[in-house]
Amino acid sequence: MTDWIRPGDARSLAGVFALVVVAECVAQALGVVYPSLLRTVPDWQGSSLVVGALLAFGVGVGGTSALYTRWTHTEVGFGLPDPRAVAPAAVGAAAVGVVTGPARGGGAPISSLPVLMNVAIGPALLAAVGYGLLFAVVAERARAATDSNRTPWVVALAGAVVAVVPFRLPLAAPVLSKTTLALLTAATLVVCVGAVAARLPGPGVVGLAALIIVGGAVAGSPPGAALGRVVAVGLAAIAYEQNRSVVSPVAVLAAFRVAAAV
Repeated sequence: MTDWIRPGDARSLAGVFALVVVAECVAQALGVVYPSLLRTVPDWQGSSLVVGALLAFGVGVGGTSALYTRWTHTEVGFGLPDPRAVAPAAVGAAAVGVVTGPARGGGAPISSLPVLMNVAIGPALLAAVGYGLLFAVVAERARAATDSNRTPWVVALAGAVVAVVPFRLPLAAPVLSKTTLALLTAATLVVCVGAVAARLPGPGVVGLAALIIVGGAVAGSPPGAALGRVVAVGLAAIAYEQNRSVVSPVAVLAAFRVAAAV
C-alpha cells in the first residue's frame, strides 16, 4: 500500500533512490565475490557469466527490490500486459540498443549459440528481470509521490544514476578510507537527488538526469552508452505506466539489453 504517501513527498522518493543505491551496491558486491567462488568451485565455469548475472542482477537487484516492496508494502503487478502497448516501447528500446551497443565497447564474434547464451543473451535477460522489477518499484513510489505524468521522468532519472554512478563496495578496503568516503558521498547525493525530484517540474527532472550524464562523461563514463540506457529506462517506465505490470519494463529492457549485447 502507498496510500500514506502525499504528493510531493520528498521522503518517499529519497527512500526509493536509497533502494537504487543499495541494490547497485549489493549487485556490485556479488559481482566481486563471484570470481572467488569460481576459483574454489571450478565446476561452475561452464556457465560462469549466466550464474554471475543471476547472482548480481537476479539476487542483487531483483532480490533487494522484492525485499523493499515487502518492507514498504508497495504493490506492483505481475499480470500479462497488452502486447500492443508494450511493443512500440520494446521496438524503440531495441533500436536504441543497436545504436548505443557499439559505444559500450562491443565484443568478440560469437562462435556458437551456447556461447551466445552464456556471454550475451542470458546475462542480458537476467539483468532485464532484475532492473525491470527495480524500476517498477521506483515508478510506483514516484507515481504516488508525484503524479503519473512525471513518473517516467523520475524513473529515467533513476536510470541515469544506475548508468553513470559506479557504486562499488570497498570490500578489500579499510572501513575508514577514501573509497568508503566516496561511496557514502555518492550515495548521499543520489538520495538528495531523489528528494529534490519529488518537487521539481518535469523539465527540472530532465535537467538533473542530463547533469548526471554530463558529470559521468567528465569522470570518464561514455555519454552515448549512458544516454542510451536512460532512454531505454524511460521507455520501460512509459510501458509500465500504461500497463502497471512488471512484465512491461522487463520486456522493454530485455529488448534493449539483448540488442546492445548481441
